[in-house]
Amino acid sequence: MNKNILISEVLKFGWLKTKQNFWMLVAVSLLIILPQIFVDVFVRNNEISKPILSILVSLYGVLVSAGSAYIGLKIVDGKPFVLNDLFSQGKKFLSVLAASLIAGVLILVGLALFIIPGLILMAQFFFIIFLIVDQDLGPINSIKRSVAISKGCRMSIFFYILVSLALNILGVITIVGLFVTVPVTMIGQAYIYRKFIQAPTLEVLAEQI
Repeated sequence: MNKNILISEVLKFGWLKTKQNFWMLVAVSLLIILPQIFVDVFVRNNEISKPILSILVSLYGVLVSAGSAYIGLKIVDGKPFVLNDLFSQGKKFLSVLAASLIAGVLILVGLALFIIPGLILMAQFFFIIFLIVDQDLGPINSIKRSVAISKGCRMSIFFYILVSLALNILGVITIVGLFVTVPVTMIGQAYIYRKFIQAPTLEVLAEQI
């Protein structure tokens, strides 16, 4: 299996698909980021309501992370999607929540241990949500499977994480840029996932770039 990641190829594909589905993806991006903006802007000084709303927004983030993975996979697979797809993965919410908590704790512990172990874990856990959404795996099995399929290319994955982070930081700075960087990096991650599990559609997708 070819596990080479060309960041330029991934981002070019993400940009192509973002242009083709621009206004729908703007709506998806709004639904992803607006709740956090609301908490940060309107209730930031409320010591009572902000902690509660922050927890609710975090739980909402878990739900839409699964939904955005589902939308990303649909786009990569050349299938149409609707806005409601962002909220379509409710039955997998607990699995995504559990896997995210386990992965988050392990990454924090790894970062505390000389940083490098945490960075390695970030790359190893890159595919957890996609595996839950796409293959209906449980929290533990999704973690194990993600570690397995990331073997041999963790530096490349980590580099993509850094590039995605940098792009989204630029998006935050420009505000409107998030409506491009969020879908581009979301689709890019789905593209890498499909590449790593040897989906037959990837040869066709590569021809579209």
